[in-house]
Amino acid sequence: MKEVVHIRENNSDTESHLDQNRDKFESDAMFLLRQMKNGERLTAKTVVQKYGIADRRLRDLENDGKCKKEWKLNDQGKRMYVEYFCEIPKPPGKLMVIENWDKLTQGKLL
Repeated sequence: MKEVVHIRENNSDTESHLDQNRDKFESDAMFLLRQMKNGERLTAKTVVQKYGIADRRLRDLENDGKCKKEWKLNDQGKRMYVEYFCEIPKPPGKLMVIENWDKLTQGKLL
């Protein structure tokens, strides 16, 4: 699988830290991705407090297109925080199965 942790940093000191810890960062990112694929919506605060993982891993996953983010708003519509999540496809419902079966048997879905 392609690495999701960002490749470069903006200075040599932090890039050295990234290179030394890449495997841990990568496994942290994969752990967070599994949590989101299981339906958990994550915030930076949750990731740090609950899992002890740097919130940067969420941004790495989002930048790599592995998850999405959305602002959570208060009652006045003001931005409060960002939630990261994976869209989990729902299995087709009974009506969709019947409609597709009808199309298939009529030769329209081929």
